[in-house]
Amino acid sequence: MKKTVIACLLLFLTITGMSFITLSSAQEPQLVLQNEQVQPGETLLGSISGSFEKKISLNDIGFYERRRKVFVDYDLVFYNNTYFLYAYMNRVGNFTLKISEILYRDGILKSKTIEKELEVKPAPEIIEVEVVDEFGNTTLEEKEITRILSIKPGAVYTSSDVEISLTNKGNSAINISDGTANLELDVQETQKLLLSKLDLQPGLAYLDISVVDGKTFSIPIIYISLTGEQPQLLEQVSELKIHPSEIIIDTKADQQVVQELEFFNTGDLDISDIIISTNLSILEISDFSEIASNTSEKIILTFFSSEQGFFIGAILIEFQEQNKTNKTVLTIPIQFYVFPQGTEQEDIEVKEESCSDLGGSICENQVCSGEYVFTYSGEYCCIGSCEDKKEGEGFNYRALIGILILLGIGVGAYFAWKSMKKTTPDKPEDLLSKKSKLYEKRVSGGLART
Repeated sequence: MKKTVIACLLLFLTITGMSFITLSSAQEPQLVLQNEQVQPGETLLGSISGSFEKKISLNDIGFYERRRKVFVDYDLVFYNNTYFLYAYMNRVGNFTLKISEILYRDGILKSKTIEKELEVKPAPEIIEVEVVDEFGNTTLEEKEITRILSIKPGAVYTSSDVEISLTNKGNSAINISDGTANLELDVQETQKLLLSKLDLQPGLAYLDISVVDGKTFSIPIIYISLTGEQPQLLEQVSELKIHPSEIIIDTKADQQVVQELEFFNTGDLDISDIIISTNLSILEISDFSEIASNTSEKIILTFFSSEQGFFIGAILIEFQEQNKTNKTVLTIPIQFYVFPQGTEQEDIEVKEESCSDLGGSICENQVCSGEYVFTYSGEYCCIGSCEDKKEGEGFNYRALIGILILLGIGVGAYFAWKSMKKTTPDKPEDLLSKKSKLYEKRVSGGLART
């Protein structure tokens, strides 16, 4: 069952910074998690702060189990020298969260790799419940319950209204407090919180969501005002901002994936004649050519591939800003992993060797003729050869024409045989009688003409 709850400004939105975001005096990157103990199904929330010299990519982050990389659904949102990380830890286990080679400056350029140990396990509580037997007698029995809340998304970057889904992943109903009101969620029930942009201030704020007798989650909300003060971004290259700034998708063969790409025109002038292109044949992009000043627009990206493999490419956005001489070109890098049908991503184990050590190749925009494996560095490695996909492969029109010709000859021969079978030869006596009659007719005709 799904419900929608309209939330107002009083939903304990805190404009001030939270205690879980700290920054050392040396600006050395730090990873701070809101909750160190995570239950399966919960949303893991954290932040990475520091003086960054290079953008942290989704590829720089990995989750490992016993040194093998495992698949976890996660994302990043950047604001004011802080990356907000959220992930959905859906199964029990001991994991390592690793963020590789973060470049930062502390007088000189330095690099740091962060590793954080995570133990994902249920945290059951024992409560006493009243049980009434068939005779009407009431007794107290102990019951083990779990209070598990999934929050999607775990961070928000928007210029419009905010929608956050809350799902109860535990085995008992839970009560949720937002500071002003309580919500009750039954087992597996989902409710949506809606925040009006009219109640939001430009910049960073937090929505505190607490499970009664449980944890508190602080959801960062970065709101872009298209008419007033702008939030601080990593790069101020153009008046046109795009979110997300990169796309990494994994799916299965023959499954369509749809994703939104949002454009923010933070300037005072309209932008027109926008040209969007891609070098990926597996991607279709909805029409989009102009955006008015101080507005936002969304386009739809549709990914589909019937072949498994690793596809890498980009979306190019070209447009002319009225206050600039040259055209502006923005690039959205794309990585698209397509797994075989029936693959459970959580169960995929990763090889510790590199792809070259395994004697394999990385097939970019090609099809692997052998088997795929994953390496420790996240490579989708082909143990075999990479081949170009052939259009119309598996269907031979020339063979079909040949079959039709042979079929036509066969049908014609059959009807000829049937016709010959129906025609029987004359007997000798019948043939002699016919010839005698023909002779008499000729003689009779000759006498008549004299």
